[in-house]
Amino acid sequence: MDKRVFIRLFFAFVAFTIIGTISHELGHYIAGNCLGYDMSIDYARTYIQDDSFVSPRNSFLITLGGLSKPC
Repeated sequence: MDKRVFIRLFFAFVAFTIIGTISHELGHYIAGNCLGYDMSIDYARTYIQDDSFVSPRNSFLITLGGLSKPC
């Protein structure tokens, strides 16, 4: 394999991994925000800022993340 092709593929893989992870967490963030929770997002996780009660239904919807309609 050509060295330049390998380097380009390597950096493309790293970039798309970062973009994919952030967009995945953004889906959880949007779902929680639509349900009225004060959400916060890090690179590897999304969480509710306050210690408010989250019903099992809402927890499931937040877990589904981007699969639900945007509000």
